[in-house]
Amino acid sequence: MSIFLLFEGEVPPRDRELAILRTAALTGADYIWGHHSRIGRDSGLTDHDFTALISGPDDPHWSPFESSLIRAADQIHHDNSIDKEAWNALGKRYSNQQLIELLFVVGHYQLISYVTNSIGITLDPGLPFLPT
Repeated sequence: MSIFLLFEGEVPPRDRELAILRTAALTGADYIWGHHSRIGRDSGLTDHDFTALISGPDDPHWSPFESSLIRAADQIHHDNSIDKEAWNALGKRYSNQQLIELLFVVGHYQLISYVTNSIGITLDPGLPFLPT
């Protein structure tokens, strides 16, 4: 599933990486954060984006759409659902297919985070740890 979501998915790469990295931050997943920091940079994320991801959806750095995207990742993590306000905000830019794919992206990387955290997969040398 990871390969499909990364290379064949409909969610734009930068948005996808924002959702994945926010999920890594919420789950405390160094392994996911480290690997997707590199992918995120390749997708256009900046140092300021990485810092704001730790702060969350209310950080003033985010555009209204980005804030909705990060808030949706938070809601999936905490509430197992996206509320109508976030769904409608994302739906102004995303198709139904992209909205559903976003659910899969966040859910998939939550699962991967649970696995890597539980079995203690270590971060590859040279990759950044999740900021504390």
